[in-house]
Amino acid sequence: MRTNRSFVAVGVMLVVLVGAEVGARFLEPKLPAPQVWDTPFVQDKAIRIEELGDVDIAVIGSSIANASIDVTMISEAIDWADSGYNASNPGSAIREWGAWDEDLVLPELCPDLVVISMGPRDTNDNEPTDERELSTYLDSEGRRRLYGEETIGESIESFFQQQFALVAIRERLREPRNMFRFLNGESISSWKARLTPDGRFQGFDGGHYVDDLERDRRLREGELRDYQVGPVQFDSLKDIIADIQATGAYVAIVDMPLMRDQLAKVVDDGTSDLDDYDRAIRQLGTETGVPVLSYSDMNNHGVFYADLYHMALPGTLEISPRIGQDLAELFPERPQVECAIRPPYGSANS
Repeated sequence: MRTNRSFVAVGVMLVVLVGAEVGARFLEPKLPAPQVWDTPFVQDKAIRIEELGDVDIAVIGSSIANASIDVTMISEAIDWADSGYNASNPGSAIREWGAWDEDLVLPELCPDLVVISMGPRDTNDNEPTDERELSTYLDSEGRRRLYGEETIGESIESFFQQQFALVAIRERLREPRNMFRFLNGESISSWKARLTPDGRFQGFDGGHYVDDLERDRRLREGELRDYQVGPVQFDSLKDIIADIQATGAYVAIVDMPLMRDQLAKVVDDGTSDLDDYDRAIRQLGTETGVPVLSYSDMNNHGVFYADLYHMALPGTLEISPRIGQDLAELFPERPQVECAIRPPYGSANS
């Protein structure tokens, strides 16, 4: 009798598991894939880059570039360019850009033109989270998987995720409220970045600039703490430029406009710090032979910005075609490009 009850219990359990698996297989295509990269932005962009393959134009940078640059509007202004992708990574510093570019942007997208869009916030050698962000990216499962260097545990997990939808979406099932919100069309930032097909983040589009003393305090104590323009970030930029130029691709730097007068109140030494940045970016252009595009006439016009440097939609619509027109004049002919080869795992800026 006891044996029969055991068989019944096992049978019920199997029925429940099969039913759960069927339900999970219905839900899986509607939910984001398990996150294996360090941020939802990198996760979505890595997937999209592999889908796209070669493009004519790639934009790199941090959230300043990702929110503000519409690469489609740039390609529309350049006769020989038909495609592009904004490969910028919000929350990243320049050294991480270098690893990301070597891992995916240059070998997968094989761009003919790379636009490096940046601002003073990207170049602080004393930025307190730079090292941690770089390490988190370098140690991510997605990067190890890219190079076939997954741990045994990760390989086993990946196998079961591929075989069983219930395993693949288990992390999502642990957040039922967010799952229902996501399935109802709400944006869950910790699950999936709100990106256009060409990679631009739309989260600042509807913003408008307002003075915010608490935001300024967080910046002063965070990304802009002890602001110093020095060799760490700018030497990394030189390496990035050299890697791009080695493929034969064009490179241009966009010195992004911002609410400059307000930012000068946030950095330690005010306009002196920003003047240091101006000199450093001009020197970088001279040393590398890369044109530096500046749109200083857009500085300090609050209508263009969601905050001190992320552009709202009016700013994006203003600057993107201007960048495209300037690049069209600088680079009227398509270059001869030899796609980059992905370096051995662990050697790229690690």
